[in-house]
Amino acid sequence: MKPQQLWTGVVGFVFMCVGIAIVGAVAYFLYPPGSSQPSSQEATVFSCSGMPVVVLVSDGEARLSFADGRIFDVTQVSSSADPDAEGEMWTRYVSADGSFVFWSTGQRALIEEDGIVTGECFAKAN
Repeated sequence: MKPQQLWTGVVGFVFMCVGIAIVGAVAYFLYPPGSSQPSSQEATVFSCSGMPVVVLVSDGEARLSFADGRIFDVTQVSSSADPDAEGEMWTRYVSADGSFVFWSTGQRALIEEDGIVTGECFAKAN
C-alpha cells in the first residue's frame, strides 16, 4: 500500500468519525437522556389584575410564569367533585411548600399566596 493511499484512507476515516460525532451530538441535544415521548402540554395566557400570566399545564403539573419574572411550579392535588354555583369544575395546584395555590377551571383562575387570594384571572382569547 502506498503512503498516499494510506493517508487518504485515514483522512476519510477521520471525516466519517467527525460526521457521526456531529450527528450524535445533535441527537443528544434534541433528545437528552431520560427524555421520553413529549407529554401533552397546554399553554394558556391569563390576565390577572391586568398582568399577563402564562400557565403551562402538563401531566398533572403546571408552571406559572408571571410578567414580573416570578415562576412557580405547582402540582395538581385535587379537583372539585361537584361543579360550583356557576357550573364550573375547579382544579387545584399547589407548590411544594404549600405557599402558592393555583385554582383553575380552564377559562378562569384564582391565585392564592400565603393563604390570601391575590387575584382572579381570566384566559385571554387567542
